[in-house]
Amino acid sequence: MRSFKSQLLDEEINLLLNLRMQREQIAEKIALLEQFRMEKDAELLQREQGGVQAAHLNGLYFYLQNASRQIRQLEIEREEADRAVERQLQVVVAASQEVMGLNKLEEKQRQAYRYQASKEIEREIAEYVTGQLNRPAAQ
Repeated sequence: MRSFKSQLLDEEINLLLNLRMQREQIAEKIALLEQFRMEKDAELLQREQGGVQAAHLNGLYFYLQNASRQIRQLEIEREEADRAVERQLQVVVAASQEVMGLNKLEEKQRQAYRYQASKEIEREIAEYVTGQLNRPAAQ
């Protein structure tokens, strides 16, 4: 039972690690898109000041709007990933507590067995000693 629960705990921990990795990947994508957006924003400002065709400005506006939309979508995904990580963390904590409880129970059972075994040995020794004392001395 304990090994089964330990295996389940390991699986839950692996799932938690995967969820955290996905959350970090989303955060990296957001950072890259924000960097891209800042670069395009700077390029747009430079082009506006230097004079450029309206079609080129519209293309830059499109890049900025698209990057902003993608960032908003990724932020929603990151929030969902945060919630998933939190839920999975609670599952891992519960599974961990269950395994620790089983470990403690197993240790108590071992202690009880050792105690009973030592009592049995003491009883056998007492019987042997009593038997030796009750024998008539050989002549």
